[in-house]
Amino acid sequence: MIRALSALKTGLFCLVRALSALKTGLFCLVRALSALKTGLFCLVRALSALKAGLFSELF
Repeated sequence: MIRALSALKTGLFCLVRALSALKTGLFCLVRALSALKTGLFCLVRALSALKAGLFSELF
């Protein structure tokens, strides 16, 4: 009985750690997606400025 309770406690502890790691992973994923969105926004702005510069050179 004591070994079963100990195993249950260990299992619950591992489950809590797994959920905590999942939460951290999701937080990191959200931050990575936000950084990707910012990077894409900057890339679009740079391409737009380049296009405007080339257009003004031609005309």
